[in-house]
Amino acid sequence: MKACVSDLVAKNTFRIATAVLSLGLVATVPLRAERLPAELQESHKVAPVTPGQTGVQLHARTPEQVGMEELLNALSPHTNAPTNSADSERGVLATGTELLLDGGFEGGFYGGSQMGTSGVSGPWTWTNSPSWLTPIWTDPPTYTGAPIPKTGAWCVYFNPFGPSTARLYQTVSIPAGATTLSFWLKVLTFETTHAVAYDTLKVRIANTSGTPLGEMTYSNLDANPSWTKHNFDISEYAGATVRLQFDTHEDSTGETIFLIDDVSILASASNASCIEDASTMCLVNGRYRVTSHWKNQYAGGAVANLSKAKLTDTTGAFWTADANTYEYLIRFNTATSNGRAWVAITTFTDVEFWVAVTDTVNGQYKEYHSVPGNRTLIYDPSYFVYP
Repeated sequence: MKACVSDLVAKNTFRIATAVLSLGLVATVPLRAERLPAELQESHKVAPVTPGQTGVQLHARTPEQVGMEELLNALSPHTNAPTNSADSERGVLATGTELLLDGGFEGGFYGGSQMGTSGVSGPWTWTNSPSWLTPIWTDPPTYTGAPIPKTGAWCVYFNPFGPSTARLYQTVSIPAGATTLSFWLKVLTFETTHAVAYDTLKVRIANTSGTPLGEMTYSNLDANPSWTKHNFDISEYAGATVRLQFDTHEDSTGETIFLIDDVSILASASNASCIEDASTMCLVNGRYRVTSHWKNQYAGGAVANLSKAKLTDTTGAFWTADANTYEYLIRFNTATSNGRAWVAITTFTDVEFWVAVTDTVNGQYKEYHSVPGNRTLIYDPSYFVYP
């Protein structure tokens, strides 16, 4: 894995630094579902969680959430609020064809497991050893600190209590030509050494079995209270189907927090193309690549990639159960007066959905989000440059 831009700088018992006290001391206590400090049990009304469970749906603020929030508050003032938007954060990071699905993690849990030794959250797969919360993180409603994600409402927050390991990955096919991996990282630590990497995050390109093909390592030595963007040229993996894989290791002392947000794998615009399949449509002479997925709040949050129906060269529809019943339409108007292609998305459903549009000519990308309950037109006359 070659850097193309210099980077800035198990068991059931876990220690947690619950606060940095006014005297500058760090209070540490054992963290177990049945041994959360009494004052936190009372203030947060947490319910016990059984270690080792899989497929658990969390409905209350758990000891694990409390511990992770308190630890982060102890390490960082979090003075900057994120930029919240209904559109994907990835749309403004760079130009090209986006290869990852939900690199901003705004799809959340996708109705999947929220705790255990393994689970699937939409396009992302995760594992924990021992059992812990999914790395996909959003601040609970009871959380009163400054927002944790860099942008939006979701990010990745790996288990900071050791000894433990965690993994998060997505499988992607790398096309020919220039391809760039980028992500934002924040590292905070209670480790005091300036010489030894006790806690590590390995960012890996791996084969589909998880065997690393290339990697970059970050550790407690890279602690930085600010979000930092990292970029890597991964063009050497062109033609291969690989995993983008994040692996963490925490030792038994000195907790380290690894936060990740706004992950992207972009194929350069010059190498972009649109190829139709069952879920991908190519509109306006093949220039615009359009895909869609939804999360059905009426079916327990079930997630599905919708099938496409190309109606004309500028208009298409998406359907799920019946090819004759469209859930929503998308139309491009290029006969405009402001040098932009106008995008209109008309919905016949109030199910939550996303429509991703890539301009394969100039590399622009945007993901449109229809929130649960929305029944109104999504209209964008200003983003996509045309011709």
